[in-house]
Amino acid sequence: MPRFESPGYPCDLHVHTMASDGGYLPEILAFSACVRGMKAIAISDHDTLASVPDGLRAGELMGLRIVPAVELTTRERYHILGYFIDTEDNALIHYLNGLRERSWSFMASVLDDLRARGLDIAETELARRTGAGVPNMSHLIDMLYVRGEVSSYAWDSPEILEIFGDPDYMVN
Repeated sequence: MPRFESPGYPCDLHVHTMASDGGYLPEILAFSACVRGMKAIAISDHDTLASVPDGLRAGELMGLRIVPAVELTTRERYHILGYFIDTEDNALIHYLNGLRERSWSFMASVLDDLRARGLDIAETELARRTGAGVPNMSHLIDMLYVRGEVSSYAWDSPEILEIFGDPDYMVN
């Protein structure tokens, strides 16, 4: 579907930003949804609420309903979507911050492994790509693709499988 063609439905309750495994800032997603005639989107990034405040501000300016949401990853690697999240819930924020710290620790070891293979990605570079979100394998794969280190950003491409094995989203 072309980028700004109407999707034929008034809302999308499962939208990811760059803070997760999406490719755009929340303001760009809000603009795109408005241009396409949508009435609401739920910013439901994996394990983070980092893009919700900017999305809410953009939605308010554009007349688009933004539903604060999160897609939590379980230990079994299932995903649970939660909607109308209280972005100031201290217990939830504490939990999500813990996930972000675990993810950074895991990704630091992945970056070390990549360096040993001649693929040098600095933590600061990953932080720029991730923003306040949770760093994950999709960020690394995207960065390798943009840098021309791999010819595909598909998780199941032979190049990606050769580099990472079976890249999993969540930290163990």
